[in-house]
Amino acid sequence: MKAFRLLFALALAALPLVTTLLPFVVTADSTPPYIQNPISGCNDAICLFERFIRFFLGGVAVVSTVMFIWGGYLFLTSGGNVEQVKKGKDTLLWSSLGIVVILASWVILKYFISNIVGSA
Repeated sequence: MKAFRLLFALALAALPLVTTLLPFVVTADSTPPYIQNPISGCNDAICLFERFIRFFLGGVAVVSTVMFIWGGYLFLTSGGNVEQVKKGKDTLLWSSLGIVVILASWVILKYFISNIVGSA
């Protein structure tokens, strides 16, 4: 069981690396793909703030989703162990709450930026 958990953790940790480097491996031409400048087209601080918030909330949403999957894994593999079931349920509860908070903050910030700051 410990070997499976270690293998699962290594696979989960290697997933972002593999998905990032895979396009470079399978590129048919000799020029590597370039990433666009994320700040281009942003002429003021409000636009830069909005992009930063979108990036930050996206990262937090990914972490919360991974924690939700981990909580489901803990819950499903508990094997009747009451402590493990409680740990899985708590992880599911708090990661769900995190996703709701992230979505609510995104909606509030989107409203604030478009209606209050946009009219100034």
